[in-house]
Amino acid sequence: MVGEEQKVTTTAHPSSLEDSVLAALAAAESLPVHWLSGDDGCDCMMERIGEWSNPQMAYTKQIRFCCIWAELERMFPQHVQEVPAYYDGNRDEWQTEIQDWDSEDADMPLPYWYRQHARRHNLTVAEARAWCKAHPEARPLKVPKGTVGKVEPSRMDVAIALLKRLHQTGWNTEDFAKRLLLGGK
Repeated sequence: MVGEEQKVTTTAHPSSLEDSVLAALAAAESLPVHWLSGDDGCDCMMERIGEWSNPQMAYTKQIRFCCIWAELERMFPQHVQEVPAYYDGNRDEWQTEIQDWDSEDADMPLPYWYRQHARRHNLTVAEARAWCKAHPEARPLKVPKGTVGKVEPSRMDVAIALLKRLHQTGWNTEDFAKRLLLGGK
């Protein structure tokens, strides 16, 4: 209306890097916490987050699948198989020993440590987290460079493991195996 003061909202353009950082921090404070797999945001042993995001809609959906799966497991226990071993699909073998942290690049992330400690000592994740927080000196640290002697599977090991899995599910793997062994011919 004529004579009334109009309110105009403008976005100030930061004049310095400091202003840019402060503006970004202020904007981020109004957003929800962004979930990431391994963020220790729940007590599930195997954290899994699903995320779908679309810039044209300015919309993001995140689902903490691990928590939903825990509910489904309670509802349908006859459809759940828990194996106290790690399946190495590249070698088609089960490993029953819990591996020590062997990264040369980083200390073990806290959420991984909590869950490894829980498995080693038959604790809940919450119990293990409390123990680990009380004993930070026990956290697995990165190992010195050159001390890890990892043996990677060969391409043939991986191919044989794949063929076994395909065969177990009913695939006729004979032609595939021939092509694989003959280099794609």
